[in-house]
Amino acid sequence: MSISTEEVLERFELSLDALFNNDIYLLEHDVNERTITHKLAEHLQDRFPEWNVDCEYNRDRHDPKRIGIETGLESIQINVYPDIIIHERGTNERNLLIIEAKKSNDPRLNGAEADHQRIEGFSASLGYQIGVFLEFNVGKVKTDAWLLTKEAYFEDSWHDLLA
Repeated sequence: MSISTEEVLERFELSLDALFNNDIYLLEHDVNERTITHKLAEHLQDRFPEWNVDCEYNRDRHDPKRIGIETGLESIQINVYPDIIIHERGTNERNLLIIEAKKSNDPRLNGAEADHQRIEGFSASLGYQIGVFLEFNVGKVKTDAWLLTKEAYFEDSWHDLLA
């Protein structure tokens, strides 16, 4: 089943709305990032019933999921397990959406560039149609999201999704 980028983003934003409407306690009380992304994945599964929605899924078909990243000195292959993916298990023919997330008070937030690189690697290596980086602002409702589509990847362009 083919699905447009616009339809994916509409369902994604509805899922974020559901997270904020039903699970805002998690953000207000600064619970673990995995708890927040798990809840978001549940809302995504409700809106993508024809797809598999997985958290920290580390398989590329049957092998460990690996992507190439640039370290500044060289290109290396690393094992990865994205926060959330929407895909069809067992194939790379239907890789729809990858989400990497951080909480606003995460000391690794300065490593958001590394998350951007991983998302770009997923788009280039494994054919994900859309990549999203989320920054959950704990203690607040507003969350920031940056979007990378396959088309934008080739333009080297991230877009503020929730602006």
